[in-house]
Amino acid sequence: MIAKTPSAAAETAPLDWFNVKNYGALGNGADDDTPKIQAAIDAAVAAGGGTVYFPAGAYAVTPTAGGPALSIGGNGIRLVGASSKASTLVKKANGILLRMSGAPTDTSGSKHRRYCSIENLGFNGNGKTGLLLELYYNDNSYFRDVFMSSNNDLCIDAVEFWDSRFYNLVIEESTGTANSTTQPNVWLRNSSAMTGWGYSEVISANCW
Repeated sequence: MIAKTPSAAAETAPLDWFNVKNYGALGNGADDDTPKIQAAIDAAVAAGGGTVYFPAGAYAVTPTAGGPALSIGGNGIRLVGASSKASTLVKKANGILLRMSGAPTDTSGSKHRRYCSIENLGFNGNGKTGLLLELYYNDNSYFRDVFMSSNNDLCIDAVEFWDSRFYNLVIEESTGTANSTTQPNVWLRNSSAMTGWGYSEVISANCW
């Protein structure tokens, strides 16, 4: 008797693995993938945490007026790509690409966004203004092998951002504050923290 070999189609992903293509994202750089990717993120949040996976592709996302294209509304969420050059989020309009921020209203810090990460993923500002990544009221986050490019503004803005790590963060062809030639691309701010605490123990390793 010959044993049957399971087909690739029969393989299943872990229950805490949310592939954006399973939610309808195309990753072709043209069609707007914003609602599909947000649906995958929201599913991970509803599950209590998990990995949102981006197979190789360029994922077009569009910020809304006064709001981000994508937002992480829970803790323990990982955004993971195939590699920082193979899987890229591409901003299609001015505004914030990704908001990974907690609520500023509780001075105890209990409503901070916590234990989230971004790994092996690219962010392309596409010459637009607005942040690539907003990190307000955020603790214990982790960023590894992230490539940011072509943003006509700050790439990362962090307020009350605690105990977090950057490893191999690369930023190129971005201006800092819109149209500037001298401003930084990463801004760690304490003067804007509503609690007055500012940021603490942010370790930047291999960032350029």
